[in-house]
Parts: sequence; C-alpha cells; structure tokens
Amino acid sequence: MIKVVWSKKAEIELRKIIQFWDDKNGSTIYSKKLIFNIELAINLIKRNPNLGVKSNMQHVRMRLILKNYYLIYKVEKKQIYILRFWDNRQNPIRISLR
Repeated sequence: MIKVVWSKKAEIELRKIIQFWDDKNGSTIYSKKLIFNIELAINLIKRNPNLGVKSNMQHVRMRLILKNYYLIYKVEKKQIYILRFWDNRQNPIRISLR
C-alpha cells in the first residue's frame, strides 16, 4: 500500500485556499468540490505514480486540479510526498519545494 504524506507547507497552502473560498463564497460548496478532486487525483496517483507532468526536478511531478491548482508531489518507493498545493495564478518565481 502506498502511503501519502503531506508536507507542512502543502497543508498550510491547502488550508489557506479552502478558507479563502469559504469566505469568498459564503459556503463550503466549492471547497468540498476542490477537496473531492484532490482526493480523486491522489487515488489516481497512488495507482499510477507517474501520472503527473514531470517537473525539472528529479522524481517530482505535478497534477492539475480544477484548472487553477497543482498538486506537486514526489514519488519514493512506497510513499508519495505532497510537497506543495500551488495556485498556478501565482508568480512561479515564488515557488520553492523546500
């Protein structure tokens, strides 16, 4: 069984994005849709770790979620590390995987 581990940075980014949409929309409908699509993507990645687009970093891939977000992950043996949950409307220079 492949284990999925979220980095602290990715967890914080996801929480901020969820909170933003909850506040903006005054409901949790979009946030629930986003979470559902993240879970769907993770389940697909578990079955096929090479599903995402290759990045320029070794073993790091990206999976697009709902047009505006990337799940950036690294595959190692029996674990998938979620490194970032990235809003692709942000300046890419700001992205750091550390």
